Amino acid sequence: MVYCRYHRYLFATKGHSDEFWSYGKLTNYGIQGGDVVNLSDGPVKRFELGVWPSITRDRAEVKYALPRAGRVMVRLFDVSGRQAAVLAEGWHESGRYSANVETSHLAQGIYLLKCETADNVKTRKLVVQR
Repeated sequence: MVYCRYHRYLFATKGHSDEFWSYGKLTNYGIQGGDVVNLSDGPVKRFELGVWPSITRDRAEVKYALPRAGRVMVRLFDVSGRQAAVLAEGWHESGRYSANVETSHLAQGIYLLKCETADNVKTRKLVVQR
């Protein structure tokens, strides 16, 4: 795993495979304590992913918004690329969604929350502390 500080990107290989992942624009600015996704009524104009709190001991809430219907996968990975949890998988209509992440059974460390659709991929960082 390599973190490019200048561009704020995290690059990682998955286990003993040729699979290579990049997690783009990891930020340390903005809303403190987590990313907030607007879940108000009205049409969704853009793809969004947020987690609050971003530093937790036992649970966090994941919110995501989809501008159009399609297949969605929301998964949690540890920094070595191993899948720790699947939060959502399958067909979703356009709209706003939320899911809870139980972290009490996870080891302390940094995890990456990844939301994928056919058109978009977003990643957010989640830190589990004990």
